[in-house]
Amino acid sequence: MSQYDGLPGNNVFKVIKDSEGILWFASNNGLGSYNYSKNMFASYTERNGFVYARKPAYAKYRMKNGEIWFGGENSLYGFMPERLSYRSIPVNVTLTDFKIFNTFIPLDSLLSLNEIRLKPEQNSFTIYFSSLSYAQQDNLIYYYKLEGVNNDWIKADRELAAQYTILPPGDYTFKVKCVNLQGEESENITSLNLTVLPHFYQTLWFLILVIAAVSWLTYFIYRQRIVKLLAVERIRNKVARDLHDDVGSTLSTINILSSMAKTKLLTDPVKTSEYISKITNNSQQMMEAMDDIVWSIKPDNDNMQRIVARMREYASSILEPKEIDIEFKIDDNIYDLKLNMETRRDVFLVYKEAVNNSAKYSHCTKIEIKITTENKKLMVNIIDNGTGFDIQTVDYGNGLGNMEKRAETLNGSIRIKSNKNIGTEILLTIPVK
Repeated sequence: MSQYDGLPGNNVFKVIKDSEGILWFASNNGLGSYNYSKNMFASYTERNGFVYARKPAYAKYRMKNGEIWFGGENSLYGFMPERLSYRSIPVNVTLTDFKIFNTFIPLDSLLSLNEIRLKPEQNSFTIYFSSLSYAQQDNLIYYYKLEGVNNDWIKADRELAAQYTILPPGDYTFKVKCVNLQGEESENITSLNLTVLPHFYQTLWFLILVIAAVSWLTYFIYRQRIVKLLAVERIRNKVARDLHDDVGSTLSTINILSSMAKTKLLTDPVKTSEYISKITNNSQQMMEAMDDIVWSIKPDNDNMQRIVARMREYASSILEPKEIDIEFKIDDNIYDLKLNMETRRDVFLVYKEAVNNSAKYSHCTKIEIKITTENKKLMVNIIDNGTGFDIQTVDYGNGLGNMEKRAETLNGSIRIKSNKNIGTEILLTIPVK
């Protein structure tokens, strides 16, 4: 045992037991006692009338009547242990100060509240307490605890303060009581309700928000993955369908023409030559179809610079051999657009069909090609100065019909305007982002 445990001083000269089993100490810091059954220490100094209690004691003696005497150099004192017992119940403990870090807070305003609500950054504080009875002050031992942190009562030191640092958010109740030398507690336990508020990221709504955000992000990533897988599947199906429609049918035609040319090779050279010419044309068409498919699925061709470049290349390859003048008018704003694979291919095929029809049937000398954007719409305009045709009586066939179907697929529209001996204008309009 040491002074921290309750001894009046660390240098104990003599120890003696009284009739009730209480140990009495003569120490360098005055007289003290220890009640083993109640685990209680008590100190007695000049305030209790022990003037010589701090002097070294070399002798001890308990008389028959129960008196205890300690004697030393030029000192002798004795007492009746029963007369040092204070039977009055200790008064209730009073909270005297409240300090947050190094700042004292007016306690009167805090005690008027049902509970003290502290901000997240105010989670370190000190509570001071004392008994307001001067007569009992030196004969009281204080105990405190903070429910939510301490399970057992903690004995207060000489400063009579309870200090807590970096408390987590939550509800707490601070309790304090005092006990006299005979082990009698104060009538009431003094308490103070406190709440340390959480940071915003420690609140339930923030946790719910985070869980919702993570769930949404997980779902979004999952959906994006599904969308990509479906897009790949759609591209595969489209490529397979285009290969079957464009290449498969052309190969079948070439195979039939080859068989027919073989049967006529010796008997009808003229017919054989005609079949071979058709095989050549179909082979050329198949090569163009394959080139269109490969170009449309290549991601590098998503930008408008590549699309316009291919449009120029195709128009030059078709119109220049026929000595048809070409005039391109390109709006600079279109280069900011980006078309996906399907839109890019359908736009190019409509353009290709329009230019090809003008080159084959219009007998024109000049074609003007305008590509512009306005109000989130892409407009491709092909104008020739050819012979024109009557829209009411013309046979749409596969060419014009396919152009209208592709425009519908793009959620757009196509307008065909033609006058005899003046020319034809085809305008494709589609929505873009």
